Amino acid sequence: MPGWFGGNRDFGNLADGLRAHGFADADVRKVMGENWLSFFERSFGTQA
Repeated sequence: MPGWFGGNRDFGNLADGLRAHGFADADVRKVMGENWLSFFERSFGTQA
């Protein structure tokens, strides 16, 4: 684990770092979880 990431409370640091390196907000959202959610929904569907 990198020193700057101590747990869930530090996800904001990751998002801020991505933005600081030129990632667009839409891309940051994808990296931070939207890609996983999309994969999960396509692979397993939603339960009614």
